[in-house]
Amino acid sequence: MARDPPTDLQVIKVVDLNNKITEMTYDRLGRLTQVWLPTASRAIGRLPNYVYGYGLSVTKPSWISVAKVQANGKTYNTSYTLFDAHQRSRQTQEPSPIGGRLIAETFYDDRGLTKPAYADVYDDGSDPNSTLMATVNAQAPSETRTVYDGAQRPTTSTFLVNGVTRWSTTTSYTGDSVASTAVTGGSATREISNALGQVVERRQYSGTSPTGATYLKTTFTYTPRGDQKAVTGPGQGTPLVASGPRSPVRGTRLPPRPALLRGEWECPAEEPGKS
Repeated sequence: MARDPPTDLQVIKVVDLNNKITEMTYDRLGRLTQVWLPTASRAIGRLPNYVYGYGLSVTKPSWISVAKVQANGKTYNTSYTLFDAHQRSRQTQEPSPIGGRLIAETFYDDRGLTKPAYADVYDDGSDPNSTLMATVNAQAPSETRTVYDGAQRPTTSTFLVNGVTRWSTTTSYTGDSVASTAVTGGSATREISNALGQVVERRQYSGTSPTGATYLKTTFTYTPRGDQKAVTGPGQGTPLVASGPRSPVRGTRLPPRPALLRGEWECPAEEPGKS
């Protein structure tokens, strides 16, 4: 792994065990600008797989653009994420396969919690860009409305299509469990947690209500570090034991993630004794 010499902070090259190379570049603010994956060699002049753009404003939504190279290796599909004044995702715009753009919007209440969220709003009048596009719920083929309790926990989730309610589910909370109803044809669930907040048992019911004495049970155990150790499924006598040198969470290698104001990305977790 190579780092940028002036700062020694940004990773500019990663070589995996198979000598496959991933390279990154940054702007003067330390923000990620280009990524070459092993499928596109920078050394032979291939275009980067991803190109990131940034826009900051005090009068309109700030934005991040992500351009992904297409299969021909010459052109890009560009999507935009627009942010509100609190740097929360306010709207996304992605290219549609038939031209135009697909828009998703998220709205927030005075507590900063998600209220209605629209998705799959089609607009054939423009390609994705950095300008906020106003939509209304009747335009949205997919809309989710969420209600919260006083502890800011979701209690009701309602799904609508073009402004018409299709189904709704509820979530209830006790001291050590969280229970969720299901839509017609689905299975209600209840998750029981220990004092550390780790899920130790998951119950799956045959109906849409998380009640009754008949259910399928899956149990989970953890190591002293908090990593998942074993999972025992319904009717399973021997638990499935997690294996490998890295934990499912701490050892996960993550791709670069752009940040609006400064250069950040999730660095791979190092194995003990290695740097």
